[in-house]
Amino acid sequence: MKKSFVTFLLLACTLTLHSENVWMATLETESLRSLQLSVSAFAQMATLPGQIEEQNPLLQEFFSLPSLDCINENETLRIFWVAENTRALGTDAKPLQISVLPLRRETKSLDLYLFKSYKTKRTLQGVTTYSFPLSTNSPACVMINEIDRTMTIAATRDLLTWFQSQKEALKACLPKKTPDLLRLSVNPQLVDQVLLPKLSIGQARGLFSDACLYAGIGLNFDGRGCTLTFRLQPKAGAPLDKLLRDIPEPRADLWNGIPENALFSTLYTEPGKTNWTAYFSSSPTNELASIFADLQPFLGRERLIYLAPTKSQMSLRLVQIAPVLDENGIREAIKRLDTLVNTNGFRLKHERTRIQAEQTFEQYSLSYRTAEQPSATIKNATTNSDPISLSTLIPLFLRNARLEVSIKNKHLFAVTANTDTLEQETPDFPFPPQRLTLKQQLTTFSTSPRIIAAGDIHTLAFLRKLITTLAPAEAQSQKIFTTLTDGFQFWLVQEADNTSALSLRLTGNEIAGLLKAVREDRESLQDIFFNLFTNQMKPVAEDANKKP
Repeated sequence: MKKSFVTFLLLACTLTLHSENVWMATLETESLRSLQLSVSAFAQMATLPGQIEEQNPLLQEFFSLPSLDCINENETLRIFWVAENTRALGTDAKPLQISVLPLRRETKSLDLYLFKSYKTKRTLQGVTTYSFPLSTNSPACVMINEIDRTMTIAATRDLLTWFQSQKEALKACLPKKTPDLLRLSVNPQLVDQVLLPKLSIGQARGLFSDACLYAGIGLNFDGRGCTLTFRLQPKAGAPLDKLLRDIPEPRADLWNGIPENALFSTLYTEPGKTNWTAYFSSSPTNELASIFADLQPFLGRERLIYLAPTKSQMSLRLVQIAPVLDENGIREAIKRLDTLVNTNGFRLKHERTRIQAEQTFEQYSLSYRTAEQPSATIKNATTNSDPISLSTLIPLFLRNARLEVSIKNKHLFAVTANTDTLEQETPDFPFPPQRLTLKQQLTTFSTSPRIIAAGDIHTLAFLRKLITTLAPAEAQSQKIFTTLTDGFQFWLVQEADNTSALSLRLTGNEIAGLLKAVREDRESLQDIFFNLFTNQMKPVAEDANKKP
C-alpha cells in the first residue's frame, strides 16, 4: 500500500510540474557541517583544495548569502532545480534554483541584512517575504518561515510562488534516505534528454523515463576516500527491471581467483541476451574480450578478468576465465580462432599445441592493426599525422606476447603473457581460499552484501610495474610511484527495495600519488616512457618453438 501511494505521488508530481515547470533534480544533505568536515579530510589526503575556509566562499556565492553564520549546520539542507516548461531539458538553458536552508534560532544579523538589501518586506502568518533587491548580486526573492525556521531562496518571485503551491507534490521528488552525506535525486527524463545523447546512445528518448521510478546519485566521504553511487529503481515488469533482475551473483569460489597483487580485476555476470536486447534493442558486443566473440555460444555468463604480475614477477599477465557449457563445441571453436578476421583489429595466428598434465594448450601469436590504418610506410606519412593512439601502442606491447587458451574442469582459461613466462602462468583451479577477497574488502563500503559485480584498479602499482619490467631506468626514476596506495574500486549491488546501485570509490592516497607524478615527476616520466617504447621497438628474439 505504501509503495502504491509513493508511486501515485510521483505520478501526480510529474503531472503537476509539467503544468508550469519541470522538476529536474533535488540535492540534499543531512548536515552541512559533517559534509564540510568530511570533504576537508578527504581533500587533505588527496592533496586537493577543499579545506573549510576554501569551501565557505563558494557556498556563500552558491546560496547568494553574505555569510553562512545564519545557517543551522546540523539540519537538513535542500536545493531544487527546475526548468521552464517552454524550454526543452536538453537545451543550454540554465536551470532555475530554489534553496531551502535551515536557520539558527538567532537571526538578527540576517534580518538586518535582508532589510537593507530589499525594497519591500511583507509578513503574513509567520512568513516574511523580501522582494526587489537593491543589488543585482542578491537573489530576486527570499522568504523566511518562522514556523519551521527555514529560509527559501528563489530566482524569481513567480518561481517562489510556484514552489509554495507545489510543496507537497515535490516531497515525492526527494532523494532516498541512504548513508550518503550528499544525495541527489534526478528526473529520469533529464537522463534521457541530456545525458544519454552525449553518450551516443541513439535510442535515448524514453529509455529511463518510461522505465524508472527513481534515479539518484549519492556521494559519501570517509576520510580515506570518497564513494560515488548511482541508483536506479525500475518499474516492476519493465524491460529494465527484467534486465537488472537477470544479473545473479557470481559464484563464491570465483572471488578467490583474483590474486592479491592484481593490478586490475573485475568479476561479473553478464545479463541474458534476451533481456538485454529487449531493453537496448541490441545485444552486448564486448563479452569476455571481443577477440573471443565466436566462443560466446559455448560459455556461461560469469566472467573473471584480471591483470597481474607474472609468477616470476618479471612481466605482466592478462587472465580471462569463464565457465564452459559445451566443452566439445568450444574446443573446436578454439582451433578455428586463427581463421577468423576480427573487425576490432586483433589477429590471432596459431603457433603450437602443447600438452601438460593432461591439459591441452593452444598457443597463438597476437597482432593488432586497425581497419583505418593505412598500409603505407612511415616515409609516406604526413606531418599532420595523428598523435600516439592505440594503433601505435598495442603493437608495441604485443611484440613479445603470446596467448594460450585451454579448458580445465569445465572452465575456459585465456592467458596473455610474455613468451618466456607463458607456460607457468595458468591459474591454479579450483581456486584456493583467500584470507581477504575483493568482495570482503568491498562490504566495508557497500550498502548491500549482495555484490553482483565488482572491480579493482591500482593505477600507481600498474605504472610502477610497467616501469620496472619494461623500461628499467635510472635510480632517480625508480623512486616514482613507490608509495603503497589503495587503488580505485567499483561494484554493483541490488538493494532490498529492488534498487540497483553502482558505486565508484576514489581513494585519497591514489589521487595524491597521481597528482604528485604530474606535478613533480613529469620530466622523469617522459624519459621513462621514451625508454619503454625504445626497448619495445628492439628486434624480438626468434622463438625456438615457432613453426617453420
